[in-house]
Amino acid sequence: MDDGPGVPPPFAGQLFEPGRRADPGDGHSGAGLGLPLARRLARSVDGEVTYDPGHPPGARFVVSLPAG
Repeated sequence: MDDGPGVPPPFAGQLFEPGRRADPGDGHSGAGLGLPLARRLARSVDGEVTYDPGHPPGARFVVSLPAG
């Protein structure tokens, strides 16, 4: 979880699309690949990465992985 500006609600459905950034002009570098890659890796072992919108300010992502 962080305390930054969070995810704009209209962008939430695009969070895990490769190359997408909520605000490319925000002064932060990045290619928009971190979340899609994290989700792909989690899913490769039958896990999941999800966005939890109920924790403003900032953003919270939940990583679920199978036991053992």
